[in-house]
Amino acid sequence: MNVDNSMHRLIYNNGVFPVQGTRPVLSTISDAFENSLPSLLLQALIEKSDNLDIKVENGMIVGSVDGKTVANIPFVGALDRLREQGRHKVDQRIKTSVHEAGHGLVYGLLFKTAPIHISANAIASTHEGYVGCHLLSGSREMMHNDVVVCLAGATAEEIVFGQNWQTNGNESDLTHATQIATAIYRHYGMGEFPGRITSEMSDEAVGSLVNIQDTNSGIIVYLKKCQAEAKNLIVDNYPLFVALIDAAFAKESLTPPDVKGIFAKFDIEIDVREPRDVLIHNYLHRYQEFSKKVKSDKSAPPLDN
Repeated sequence: MNVDNSMHRLIYNNGVFPVQGTRPVLSTISDAFENSLPSLLLQALIEKSDNLDIKVENGMIVGSVDGKTVANIPFVGALDRLREQGRHKVDQRIKTSVHEAGHGLVYGLLFKTAPIHISANAIASTHEGYVGCHLLSGSREMMHNDVVVCLAGATAEEIVFGQNWQTNGNESDLTHATQIATAIYRHYGMGEFPGRITSEMSDEAVGSLVNIQDTNSGIIVYLKKCQAEAKNLIVDNYPLFVALIDAAFAKESLTPPDVKGIFAKFDIEIDVREPRDVLIHNYLHRYQEFSKKVKSDKSAPPLDN
């Protein structure tokens, strides 16, 4: 069997949606591919052929033997059907495009890398678009950038639509941003207190500081700082921001090369990395610079950030 990339795209478009986990992937493979195989294989056997080409074309799963079409099986994926229904909901689409363009813009500027995927397709009122992000190494800068990116979606909505028209689609963003911010202050000793802080009711209270209330004000100030940073990045790059919104609205789905090309039009170079790549600093270069200073100055002054 020679399976064309069009079948891969059908499975991806209908099975991959982050908030749903892996189950839709497996069910889409079963619905689209496995359920079609008996009919396709039967036709190949009738033709007495050992080779079967499978592709998707015009809403059909097409089986071909030696260049001859032997089967056309109608198939429309569940998410494709929802997307088609949602194509006419322009208000929801532009709202989603603005939100995800905010995430994508700030992600590209801070990480110098295109997101794995930008989807601005409003599939449902509760599960709209998303930006696919790489795994990050656990440096303070990486975590800080992660928080800023999280807050950029709602900030983009406020800038474009105004505060009164800002939507409630940022709950998961706020949750993630708050989790990272509290971890910076309470778990990793990167805030005002160089120690681990937890609730006195926690199982981890032994061996930890328990002045959890003392960190709340610092975390609030920090989140506001990150929110202001996200806003400044968007405001300072308005033309690029608008270009991303327009592209997301027009195409509904942007690949890393798409995003890289849009950034390049504004003379901003960003990388395209594999989805499995972990974004990490060049620690070897940092150490080499440190080593040079030690050898030349007989001391190790702090490196500039």
